[in-house]
Formats: sequence, structure tokens, C-alpha cells
Amino acid sequence: MYSIDLNNDMGESFGAYKLGGDEEIIKYVTTANVACGWHVGDPMVMDKVVRMAKERGVMVGAHPGYPDLLGFGRRKMVLSHDEVKNYVRYHIGALAAFTKSYGMKLQHVAPHGAMGNACQYDEDISTAICEAICEYDNDLIVYYCAGAVLGDIAESKGFRTIGIDGTMMFRYNSKDTFQALYVYLSEYHSGKRVSHKRVLELSYEDVKSAKNGLIVITPDFDNFTAKLIAADEYSKYMTETPILEDVANREYYGRSATSIENKSTIEYGTEQGLAALIYGEQGVNSLPIQDITGEYIDTDNEYMYYYSAEFVK
Repeated sequence: MYSIDLNNDMGESFGAYKLGGDEEIIKYVTTANVACGWHVGDPMVMDKVVRMAKERGVMVGAHPGYPDLLGFGRRKMVLSHDEVKNYVRYHIGALAAFTKSYGMKLQHVAPHGAMGNACQYDEDISTAICEAICEYDNDLIVYYCAGAVLGDIAESKGFRTIGIDGTMMFRYNSKDTFQALYVYLSEYHSGKRVSHKRVLELSYEDVKSAKNGLIVITPDFDNFTAKLIAADEYSKYMTETPILEDVANREYYGRSATSIENKSTIEYGTEQGLAALIYGEQGVNSLPIQDITGEYIDTDNEYMYYYSAEFVK
């Protein structure tokens, strides 16, 4: 019998700032990656999330990131091996104090943001993370994005690992019926858009459209493709797009993604950003989805694949 681990990043509020919907999300997930106070989070938030997890039987893992509150831990930092190792050890120890106080055991470690992106290709950073985990508890599970060198290094050291495929899911709820739903894919090279094409279409010219539906984007990091699925109560369509075709050494590229967060109002007759897959030979920089628009983007990322949707009445 198969089971599904519903995993989510949590504990991202801090001080007077409330981010995310932990109280609602905790009702549906089975594991939580809890921010440990450097890229976001604070002791009060950590305590609250761990307590809620205890009450609902949700397993807790540390979500260590760089000390970059202003950049949400998503900016690259140049750190030594020992700095990365001790930063991760610090995060694990901080969160473990809360899990212990509630009679729980820390389950896993899932690197966040720029640190997690570096784990796709940087062996030294990945090794430092594994050393920090091992010196605390080698029974902890290592979470990593599919295709990351962190997974290979963790497995070589005897850790249990869970690879996350990076699936992004978007639910839409339209108050009105509409004639068509289009999904577009734009490809950017070093900030310049080199192609823009419609890759999926749901047409309702002769029938009444469903008001609710789902769009799913799943990058396959091992085979360098991206799957796109659009479905409603009447139909389901899927297409697959190759990624980094004819690019040398693409298996060593850093990988990341950005997507819309929380709720977004449907604007009919205009393209709205869903998600972008980001690749770079020397690493990647995440950027807000709303900043990806037009023919040119100010970015150091070498390749981006940007998905947008249009609802047509």
C-alpha cells in the first residue's frame, strides 16, 4: 500500500510580520520544514508550529538557510565549509530543543533557498550539510530536490533520503464560465526572451466550462523535461517540454523555481504568471514571479522557462 507525504515549508512569520497560513496548512500536511530563525522565523513562531505539529501528528524537520533575512535566504553567499556546517548545526539544535520539549523527535533536514539551490551542484556545501547532520543524529532523513548532488552524497554516507520532484500545483476557481484556458511557455536566455508559445489549450466553445480546475507543472530534473497538466471535472490534458536542449554539461547546472504564492485574482484576457524553472552553470538566483515579464529581464540566470496562463471569456 502506498502513502503520500504532503510536505510544506512553515514557520515563516517573525516578530510582528505574519507570512503564510500555518494554522490552515497544518491541517493537511504530513511533514513540515520549519524555518529556524535566520532567513525567517523566530523562537515564538518555532514553538507555535512545533506545538501544532504535535497536536496533529505532523512530523517536523529543520529548514536551514543562510543568515539573510532581507533576502529571505534566497541570495547567494560565499561561505567556508565550516561556516555552512556550523550554520546548519545551529539550526538543527535550535529546532530540536522545541521538538524535544513537546516529546517529539526531529525527523529530517531540508535546506532552504540559496543553500538548497547550491545543493544541486556544490559538493562542498552538500558535504558540509551532511557532516553537520551526521554529528547531531545520523538517523535524520535528508530532503533534497531531485537530481541534486546532496542526495548522492547523503546516500553515500548512509543517510535515508527523500527526493522532492519540485511539482507546483495551481488551483483556479472562476466565478464565471469562460471560453478558453491557454497556457504559454516563454524561454529566456541570459534575460532575453527567445521564444513565446502556447503549449496547452482548453477550449469550451461548444460546451460550458468548469469553474474549477487544476494546473500542474512538474520538472523532471533527471531527464531534462517539464510536464504540464491542465485538468477540470470534464477533461485532462498533458504535454511535455524538453529543457536545456543541446546545452553542454547541463547535468551540472544549478536548478531552482519560483511561482505565485497564496491567492491571485483571475484577470480575464491577459497572461498571468504561474511559475518559472531556472537554470545556471554557475548557480542560480531566485526572483519573484511578478518580475518575469516582457522581452528582457534584469537577471544573472542563464536559462529560464516561464509558464503563464490566460483565461478568455
